[in-house]
Amino acid sequence: MSWPASRTLTALAALAISGCTAGDQEASTDRPGSDGALDAAEALVFVDGIFDEWSESTLLIADPRDAPGSEVDLGSIHLQHDDSWIYLAVDFGREVNAQSLPGSVIFLLDTNPGSGGEVHGMSGVDLMLELSHVSDPEADARGQGFALRAVSGRGLGTAATSYELGVVVAPTWSATRFEMRVSRAGSEDPVLPRIGDQLRIGAVYVEQGAILDRTTVAEYAATASPSTSDGTDGDSSDPRSRSVEDRLARPTGTTRVAQMNVSGRSFDRGMDDFSRALAAVDPDVLLLDELSGDIEESALRDFFDLPSLKALGTWSFVLGSSGGRQRAAVATRTGRVRPAASVRDVRYAAGAIDALKRSAPEAFHPALDREESGGLSAAAGWISIGEREVLFAAVDLQSQGWIGSAFDRLRILQAETLRDHIVREVDSHDGDPIPPVVIGGDLNMVGSRVPLEALTTGLPSAGEVLEALRTERLGERTLSTWRNPGAPFAPGRLDFILVSPSSLEAQNAFVFATEDLAPGELLRLDLERGLSGELSDHLIVVADLRLR
Repeated sequence: MSWPASRTLTALAALAISGCTAGDQEASTDRPGSDGALDAAEALVFVDGIFDEWSESTLLIADPRDAPGSEVDLGSIHLQHDDSWIYLAVDFGREVNAQSLPGSVIFLLDTNPGSGGEVHGMSGVDLMLELSHVSDPEADARGQGFALRAVSGRGLGTAATSYELGVVVAPTWSATRFEMRVSRAGSEDPVLPRIGDQLRIGAVYVEQGAILDRTTVAEYAATASPSTSDGTDGDSSDPRSRSVEDRLARPTGTTRVAQMNVSGRSFDRGMDDFSRALAAVDPDVLLLDELSGDIEESALRDFFDLPSLKALGTWSFVLGSSGGRQRAAVATRTGRVRPAASVRDVRYAAGAIDALKRSAPEAFHPALDREESGGLSAAAGWISIGEREVLFAAVDLQSQGWIGSAFDRLRILQAETLRDHIVREVDSHDGDPIPPVVIGGDLNMVGSRVPLEALTTGLPSAGEVLEALRTERLGERTLSTWRNPGAPFAPGRLDFILVSPSSLEAQNAFVFATEDLAPGELLRLDLERGLSGELSDHLIVVADLRLR
């Protein structure tokens, strides 16, 4: 089945991805001339790539369309703050990946009057935030990730991809507009300045050492905000003000699904710790991806027989046979999982890989050969919820790349291939109505939005679009499911749970990380704060589902 080039389907899928309405997508009422004083509602930014909370924000900079030949043509820059964070919403002018550009978008921040140095024609710069950091402009074809750099009268400090300032950029996939946060607290190692109450900011886009676009420099007064550091205002009606214990609790009558990228060999070496972390969220269904390719069913059986998981019940599982160097599995403790025959060994359509080879660089051909030989890392099984059978699928898509790259085109092909196999499986299912579908996995959404659109549309469920559940990280106002302080990229949303919204309703959904838990919660769950970081760079994504 070919992917339909329908603007309607693309728009519907984009709304499903973001979880917002069409009005939310366009909501942006600029207020030039604001003095920067914010009320609590304005400061409650959720860094998710949805801009509904920016409708009354300060328009800091309105840059004209003045870089027609550039990859980036900077436009509006909005700013908000609270006591802990500075938030930016930035129009890049083109659909791009903010952390994989041919050059760098550099935000120049004068954080404290009377200090700093001159950078790109702006004086008093104390801190640089580089999106799509280019370490060697003469050699690197593209930048990657982000970097922070302190500036003083002596010059530029060493670029550091430091997580200490809590930088998050959303969305991770291609867009024209991005939102981000930067901590105001500063850091000691590396030395990065604190962002004070008086702020000046400008931005440039640089390729190969040449400035292709430049904004004006604007001033902002970051006056005290009544919002709290975690972004909640104490309103008990706001679900984000609920305690972590409340959010961990499963609503009555729901089936809890947990998805995790278990990071290959890390899983092989640390099965006991993985079992403790997964058991802590008390799942009924587990969707595991990036299991090592040579894992045997006996080893997976031993995993589910470990004390933490065995205490939850007797587990049944399906291990996918395709994937080559990595595999996926679907498991349940609520009965038996019936293998989905059409998704047991997921192979590409004849000629699909060859077609991709014709447009891919020759250096990428060995990866495509491995892909054709091993097939797609996926697994699926039928699990009964109440009186209905639900098809659960786990998948891991290609990592790396940017919009239009060979990596992204392979990721699109993988998503379309899995969708087609799921269509065949659902078509073969006896009974009426059409059964619900749940897809979970690491979708590696770092290029275009098309892979997610391919999985959320085109399934035979009366034309409905699968819903990408809004899974909020327990400890912060982001949707990040991945973080790795040793990598150049900022934390982002790579892992998803997709559901049939006409059949399944999410009563609760969140991203679980031990570093987000208070000491009492860790003690209650018998976990260590650093456990999630030791297991995988991916976190556990959880959803509590109820049949409609």
